[in-house]
Amino acid sequence: ALAAVLKETNDPSAVLIESLDTWVSNLLLQHESQPAPDLESLTMSQVDQLLKVGQHPSTSVVMVSSEVGLSLVPPNQLGRRFQDLLGLVNQRVASAANQVYLVVAGIPVEIKNETKYV
Repeated sequence: ALAAVLKETNDPSAVLIESLDTWVSNLLLQHESQPAPDLESLTMSQVDQLLKVGQHPSTSVVMVSSEVGLSLVPPNQLGRRFQDLLGLVNQRVASAANQVYLVVAGIPVEIKNETKYV
């Protein structure tokens, strides 16, 4: 969908993707019966496609996601699969990003900023 929007719009200056956790939840529910390794592979493939499309030269892409690594482990299998999967997605997106912020109580905490060194 992002590729289509970028194609239709004449170089938008910014795109906001809100939220990765809802997207991962939808993927998980659509493919819930798949074994964990297959679901992980499918999801990471989708994330890689999203990141490739997001490398639009004149567009800033901002992705928002919940942090699941700081919370309790869910008591049910579906919740644990979601937490593990979103954690992997967040790691992949953060690794590819130029800037990463953790927002705590409305205050952004800089985690990564590669633009300072360019």
